[in-house]
Amino acid sequence: MLNEQQLSLLDDYIDGLLTNEQQNEVKAKISNDATWEKAYVEMIEIKEQLSIGLETRRFKQNLQQIAAEYAEAGNNSSSANGKVIPINFVKAASVAACLVIGLFAFNFLFNSSSPTGNELFASHYNSYAKISNVRGESMQADNLYLNAANFYNSADYENALTHFNKILDTQGFVAKYELYKGICLIETADFTGAIKSFEQIVTHGKSVFVNDAKWYLALCQLKTNKTTESQKLLEEVSNSNSVYADLAETIIKQLN
Repeated sequence: MLNEQQLSLLDDYIDGLLTNEQQNEVKAKISNDATWEKAYVEMIEIKEQLSIGLETRRFKQNLQQIAAEYAEAGNNSSSANGKVIPINFVKAASVAACLVIGLFAFNFLFNSSSPTGNELFASHYNSYAKISNVRGESMQADNLYLNAANFYNSADYENALTHFNKILDTQGFVAKYELYKGICLIETADFTGAIKSFEQIVTHGKSVFVNDAKWYLALCQLKTNKTTESQKLLEEVSNSNSVYADLAETIIKQLN
């Protein structure tokens, strides 16, 4: 469980109040630590519910104010003996009743509708962890990879993408490079290209990055309104030992 200071940092991250360096640090924690992931998902859900509750209360207050104004207008126009009810007051009461019914309809539609693919993507996507070690790479790709890592870690995804493409052109398919390339494509809003990169990793299989690729592929499919394909992948991730298993299960519940 996160302590109070960590929860406060996570809250500021969700609200976009952190510096770029702090944002990247929190992203890395969410990607690599299951406790941070769980806290992130729970906090997102709490904030969404609070937002729904606030909007509902505001809407209800507006309706109550309108109804009160109509009722007051009707009372002021009543006859002295109270036996005659003007037509205008009847209309006002009808309008107020319709507004109250509208409130119930609003609550039903607002609370029962499922989040869109775009909303699910926005609330669950975090870029892959920073690259912490470049040792062990081939001599031919070492400089390119070092530069790619530096660009990626500083969130310069366009330059990082250029370098990962050069590495892949030199070495051919390597799952790790393809995964980082896919993340760079997401960050530069090329979701079609990102889907192709993640699909390559899944198709090749036999890699520690397969479940990671499935997770990001499922998110990209949500973003591009391919919900059926996404849900199938999410079910595979949720049934695996991936760090994204719980998050995948959360999205599945939101889709159903």
